[in-house]
Amino acid sequence: MRWLLRTVRVDVGLPRRYFVGDLILFGLWAAMVIAAIRLTPDPTGHGTHRQLGLPP
Repeated sequence: MRWLLRTVRVDVGLPRRYFVGDLILFGLWAAMVIAAIRLTPDPTGHGTHRQLGLPP
């Protein structure tokens, strides 16, 4: 099993700022998906933006 751990490790050598940027983008994407899931559609087809606190 030790050989498996040795072969899975990949060192690309990219700077950490790329990883942090990817995490930030993923966080924004996840926040939008969660907000979209939590919104309930209005039967008339209008007014979903009001649930986000936006003006009419």
